[in-house]
Amino acid sequence: ADASGNGRPGTALGAAQETSAGKVCRGAAIPANTTAATVDAIKTGVRLNDAGVNMSGQGTIMFWYKSNAAWSGAGAQAAQLIDATQSSGQWFSLTKTATGTLFFEVTDSAGTVRSVETAAQAFAAGTWVHVAVSWNFNALPAANSDHLQIFINGAAPTTSAFSSAGNVTTALDYVHAGDNPSGLTGTKGSVNSANGTIDELRLYNFELNQGQVLGASSQTHACPTFSSI
Repeated sequence: ADASGNGRPGTALGAAQETSAGKVCRGAAIPANTTAATVDAIKTGVRLNDAGVNMSGQGTIMFWYKSNAAWSGAGAQAAQLIDATQSSGQWFSLTKTATGTLFFEVTDSAGTVRSVETAAQAFAAGTWVHVAVSWNFNALPAANSDHLQIFINGAAPTTSAFSSAGNVTTALDYVHAGDNPSGLTGTKGSVNSANGTIDELRLYNFELNQGQVLGASSQTHACPTFSSI
């Protein structure tokens, strides 16, 4: 359910299901899968360039994530956390790599691929981690006015600045959380599912700063009587 009141409910795909063991209330349990033929995800009701959404110029996506496996080390695998890709080369995805980094890749409307990657993280299995990504394609004339950012647990973001005359590519599917809906992978993308639990998934049509991300990550609320992540 879309708990924001904006009327954009999502859909549980494959074996993704509700769990009472969320970070705040209930969450979305995503089972392990490593094949493009299986999609276990939450298909949100949001496409970045839909009328009334207006997320092609800037936006923020955040969520709590508890992986069933360690982020890095022996046996660690990549996991696709967010993905809206539907055409090869037109990327919008966030991947936890097998080395424990987070890699956010976006193709702009001019066809240039932009990306940002954090340092390797060593979170143990079963650890709740708050993750946020933001993008800003603002068409300002000054060099390096545009950027992508990744926040982990509300700390200072990892930022990649660049110059772009475009916005986010319009050739995108609905935003999916927890798996790769298309089977297509970019530079460091994966067909592997998130293999864990996702809770408090939020999408904003503006860029949040560090303080706003940290504040949002600490918010709690009464548990609703309807199913909501």
